[in-house]
Amino acid sequence: MTENPFVFLALSGRDASRQTLDCLAGGGRILEFTLPYAPPYEAFDGIRELQLAVRRMGAFPPECLALDLTEWVGREEEEYFEITAMYLHDHRDLWRYVFLVREREAGDCAALFFTLRAFLEGEFCEDRTFADRENLAAYLTERFPAAVERSAADRLASILMRPNAQARMLRSYPRVDALMEELARDGKITEAGVLEAVRDPASVLHLIAGREIETEPRREWKPARVERSEYGKEAV
Repeated sequence: MTENPFVFLALSGRDASRQTLDCLAGGGRILEFTLPYAPPYEAFDGIRELQLAVRRMGAFPPECLALDLTEWVGREEEEYFEITAMYLHDHRDLWRYVFLVREREAGDCAALFFTLRAFLEGEFCEDRTFADRENLAAYLTERFPAAVERSAADRLASILMRPNAQARMLRSYPRVDALMEELARDGKITEAGVLEAVRDPASVLHLIAGREIETEPRREWKPARVERSEYGKEAV
């Protein structure tokens, strides 16, 4: 039996980039599925719902399952999760697995990862794009090198990393990309242009920062890094 090792990806933001997901999936067809949490002694339909989702793909079944396990963080020792892990183990010759946990740091996911490793072989990765201002600024300049000045990327990252619900909603690859495209409609994105958008009541940046942005101190810009853990190399 051929065993496909899984990848466990801890996400600092609300989602994984399409490029990252395609790379981890090996270029095959992907089924993205959120495994719902069910408390002990209540009905658990997660496996059945996954099977139905696979069947709905019809003649072109998935080659990779991208399973969102966010709801199971801190609940990895519960019976339903271990039953799911055993089911995935029994079907490991059919699919590649990419396990996702959203808006968590590596330490938050360690127990969940090690539970999976009791049943499957795999490795741990961490996407830190939305972990802090420096990493997000680096992503913006790397993703849109011709569209944004570095000082503007740094200013935007400072706004998007604010600790409020509006900023949190934008810490998503599709939403950040859409925001950058909107800001770039009139030409290259400059720091002055970002501040102008902040002062515009019609801009989403105004909802996040308003006029408070003018009082913030300037910070130095540093490049980002996406890290792989050393303990994700061998199965338990």
